[in-house]
Amino acid sequence: MLVCKIFAIITKAANCLVIYLLLSNFPLKKEHSFITLACISRFLCKFVGETNSDEFLYVPNGYDFLMMRQIRSKADGMRLNMLITVIQASMKKALLGLCLMCATMANAQGIGKVRFGTAYDEAVPCIEAILGTPVAADANVVTYKNVSFKGFKWSEITFKFKEGRLTEARCYMNQRNKKAATSQLSDIAKVMEKEHAMTMDFEDDGNLFYAGGTSPMGYGHLFTIFISPRNGIWTTQMRFGPFRI
Repeated sequence: MLVCKIFAIITKAANCLVIYLLLSNFPLKKEHSFITLACISRFLCKFVGETNSDEFLYVPNGYDFLMMRQIRSKADGMRLNMLITVIQASMKKALLGLCLMCATMANAQGIGKVRFGTAYDEAVPCIEAILGTPVAADANVVTYKNVSFKGFKWSEITFKFKEGRLTEARCYMNQRNKKAATSQLSDIAKVMEKEHAMTMDFEDDGNLFYAGGTSPMGYGHLFTIFISPRNGIWTTQMRFGPFRI
């Protein structure tokens, strides 16, 4: 919820001018724009859990304005109360959208629900929850064979750790020839683009490849989908990392 708290603070500052302009059409004193802002800030703090903050003025609704701030008429108080309700609803939707976006971005910086940079003891149970029991595992590499992931059957998937943290993952799909390996690329890319922005390009040797997502470092891609020979067999591969985390 840290992001939500930061957003609440930014919203409080950014809405000073907006609230003032909204209220300028009402026959109210200028100070009421800041009272309204305080009310919204109070709501935001309640939403993100800062219920004990004393720096926010408590103004529950427009009817309290009528009694406490001598608004000229009950109609003014009702209109102001309606405005506050609309703004509060909009702010709640914005906060929920931001939280969802941030959660999506956080999940998008890993493989499945496992984020890169996660400690070994925390990452391995999460990996097993997705793929089951590995065929081999030590402090540096966790290996799966003939396992399904993202709707595809992979010949092998490896998770690599450095200094006790997940830094790399590789998915290998053995193919009978180069043409078959290439034809599988677009199918994998179509699935991955449901969660990540994708780009397509060609390597210097003319081979097609796809790259997508954003690395946990904040620059570069999260993964690359390409073809390459491995142990004398053409493979379709999806590589995450390695990342220096």
